[in-house]
Amino acid sequence: MKVTNGDMFGAVQAFQEIVKIELPAKTSWMLVKLASKVEARCKSIEKVRTGLVLKYGKLNEETRQAEIKPDSESWSDFVAGYNELMEQEDEIDMEKIKIPEEVNGKPVMVTASTLAALEKFIEV
Repeated sequence: MKVTNGDMFGAVQAFQEIVKIELPAKTSWMLVKLASKVEARCKSIEKVRTGLVLKYGKLNEETRQAEIKPDSESWSDFVAGYNELMEQEDEIDMEKIKIPEEVNGKPVMVTASTLAALEKFIEV
C-alpha cells in the first residue's frame, strides 16, 4: 500500500488506540504488525522533523530545546520543509485491514477520530 509520511505520522496514536480493542486474533495480529511498520518509519520522519525545527527554530533558554513559532521570520521556510516531508510517499508491504463490525455478538466501538486517522490503513 502507498501512503504519505503525513498519513503515517497522523496514524501512530490511532494505532495505539485500536490495538486496545477486542478483535479476532488474526485481525489484532495484522494491526500490530502494521502499527510496528508505521511506527518504525515515523521514527525517521520525526528525526527529519526535528532537524527542521533545529534548522529554522531558535533555542528556548528555559527549556533548552529548539522551537519554531508562527511569528518567526523562518516560519514559512519551516512550513515548506515540513509539508514537503509529510507529502513524501512510501510503500508498506501490507493490504488494508478489515475491521469487523461485531465481535462475540457485540458491536466493535471505534471513535470517529481513530477511524479518520486510520482511513488509509483499515476498512470497516
